[in-house]
Amino acid sequence: VLAGDGRHLLPVVVLALLVGAGLIRDKRFASLLADVFDGFARLFYRLSTVIVETIAVLLVALTAALVYESGTAIDYGFYGQLFLVVGFTVAVIILGIYPLLAYLLGGRWNPFPWLYGMVAPGLAALASGDVFFSTPTLMRVGRESHGVKRSVGGVVYPVAAVLARGGTALVAAMTFVLVLRSYSPLELAVADVLWIGGAAFGASFLLATVPAHGVLVLLAFMSGAFRAGIGDAFLIVMPAIPILGGLGALLDVFTSGLIGYIAAHQHRERELIEVTDFI
Repeated sequence: VLAGDGRHLLPVVVLALLVGAGLIRDKRFASLLADVFDGFARLFYRLSTVIVETIAVLLVALTAALVYESGTAIDYGFYGQLFLVVGFTVAVIILGIYPLLAYLLGGRWNPFPWLYGMVAPGLAALASGDVFFSTPTLMRVGRESHGVKRSVGGVVYPVAAVLARGGTALVAAMTFVLVLRSYSPLELAVADVLWIGGAAFGASFLLATVPAHGVLVLLAFMSGAFRAGIGDAFLIVMPAIPILGGLGALLDVFTSGLIGYIAAHQHRERELIEVTDFI
C-alpha cells in the first residue's frame, strides 16, 4: 500500500525489524506505539479483504485471457517436453513433499486440509504469475482457514513474498538446463548444473522488484552470465513465459503458505479450524 511498485519493500522490512528490536528496550513507549500499528494492521487487513473479494471476480477474466493466449501463441509440440518436466516437478513438490513437511513439522496433523486451503491463493498465483497479487489471498486464507494468527502471518507472509522465491528459481533453473540442451550440442557438466542451480537460487533473493516476471529475469541473467555467445538463449522460451511464470509463482505461494503454517505451529500461534468453516 505504501511502497508503490514494491521497489522499497525490502528496506521497509529491514526498518521494521530495526524499530522492533529498538522498542524492546522501552516497554512503555513500545506499548503505546504497538496500539497504533495494531490499529493500522487491522484496518489494512479489512481493506485487503474487500480487495481480495473484488479481485476474485476479475480473476475469471484474467484466467480466460491466459488460456486464450496460451492456446494461440504457444506451440505445445515444441514446448511440450518443457511443460511436462516442469509441471511434473512442481506437482510432486506441492502434492507430495510439502504435505509431508506440513505433517512432520506442523504437529503431525492431517496435512490435506492445509493443501485444500491453499487452492485459492494457488489459483491466484497460477493465473497472474504474480506473488504480490496472490499474497493478500494467502494472508486471508492463512488467518481464516489455517488459523495462523496475525502475530505470525503478518510477518511471515510479506517477508516470504519478498525473499522466498525458491519456486521461481527452480522453474528458471530447470528451464535454462532444457534450453541449453536444445541450444548447444555440448553436454552439460556437473559443474555447469551446480552453477545454474546456485545462480538461480542466489539471484532469487533480488527479485522483489519483479514479482510477476521472475522466471524471465533469471533466465536473462543466467544467459548473459553463463557463457559468451548465448546471451539471447532465453528468447527461445519467450512464448512460454506466462505459463512458466505462473508455475513459479504457484510454487512460491505454496512455499510461503507452508512457512507460515509451520512457523505458527512452532510458536503456538495457530488455531484449529474445521474444514467446514474454511472460507
